[in-house]
Amino acid sequence: MILRASTEPISGYTGYLMQPHPSNYNTSVLFVADYNKRELNIILTQPGSYSTAYRVASMANYQEVNIFVTCLDASFMSDVYRLAKDLRRLNKKSIHIIFPERLPMQVDSVIKMNHFKVSTFESKNDRNIRIEYHLSKESDYNAALQNNASVNGCVYDILVRLGQKMIFVPGVLSMWNLAKWCNCKGIEIHVPYSTTLYGGLSYLDLEDKAGRDIDYAIFRDCYVNSFASTEEYSIVRNNGTVRLAENASKYLL
Repeated sequence: MILRASTEPISGYTGYLMQPHPSNYNTSVLFVADYNKRELNIILTQPGSYSTAYRVASMANYQEVNIFVTCLDASFMSDVYRLAKDLRRLNKKSIHIIFPERLPMQVDSVIKMNHFKVSTFESKNDRNIRIEYHLSKESDYNAALQNNASVNGCVYDILVRLGQKMIFVPGVLSMWNLAKWCNCKGIEIHVPYSTTLYGGLSYLDLEDKAGRDIDYAIFRDCYVNSFASTEEYSIVRNNGTVRLAENASKYLL
């Protein structure tokens, strides 16, 4: 039975940095939890996110943990595998890896069994939480259509639906996938400030295109979710004109 949430789900970040960074900072990880803080959905967008993700997910109240990732290549597989393995030792009720492709490496039978090869996840604890995978590159999308089959080794956009609010976390942002989602009511587009992992548009690129190649209304829906360095983060934060994705530390921890 899907429960009706008494209020909006909790969503946000506990840090905004890409690796490498000093140990007293957190890596950019998007967390989504039901209002009762029983279920935690971890959306990994940067390699090296294990410590940040584990610190939140290891809390005793989070008994159902789901791990999502924009790409399950070698740079992310260690984080995903270690999280699933180490959280299992804490006797959580359930730990699942949600990803639309098969796991690219040999894993133990328990982790393999707890991998859900699906493109859409709907929370059983909060009817307002729905998380979707969408192919990030137009070429992969066209190949999947042409072959009428799934493709492997791809980068994905993750769309998080939270009732009246949506968060779009692109694996590779282009004018193609921006056009697909930019007119959706209540959407936030979360992008790196200057440096992207797999290429594509950054916040600075979008700022440069605003008013010329894209509408200012679209740019106003864009928020920064990661910075390449502590220096960059400090400069931008003190500037005060750049929109940061929501920090949810006080709600999650």
